[in-house]
Parts: sequence; C-alpha cells; structure tokens
Amino acid sequence: MKSKDIGPIPIIDNEQTKKLVGILTDRDLALKIVADGRDPKSTKAEEVMTREVVTCLAEDDLQMALDAMSGHKLRRIPVIDI
Repeated sequence: MKSKDIGPIPIIDNEQTKKLVGILTDRDLALKIVADGRDPKSTKAEEVMTREVVTCLAEDDLQMALDAMSGHKLRRIPVIDI
C-alpha cells in the first residue's frame, strides 16, 4: 500500500460477482495488526478488514456521498455499481 500510495483496498467475495464484502484501510493495519502485535505475513485480510462498509452509488448526488462521509467520519467511501 505504501509503495503504491494506496489508502483503502476494497475486498470482494470473488471475481465473478465482485460483491464488496469489506475494505482494508491503513487504519485497520495500524490498529488491528501493528498495535495488536500480529504478524502481517500470517494475518489474512478478512481477519482485519472493516466489514460494514459505507458506500454510495455511482448515480448518487455528491451531497449524499459527502453526508455519508461526514456522518460516519470517513475520508473515503467506495462508489459501487449494483
């Protein structure tokens, strides 16, 4: 993530459905791996990812996305296409 300058990584269930099942953030890594003293090489993304992901739809207006981000204190939210 650092070398590619990537903050959040969306986690999908599989390549066919591409259903969003979680998101892995730098905060997840800091709190759930580093702070807990876990081994990052043996820890799976599903063990530390955020499962309840706040999203917006591509057709949502910008204010809806901003309100969701503000209400949940998020810097980023995934835009999904159902």
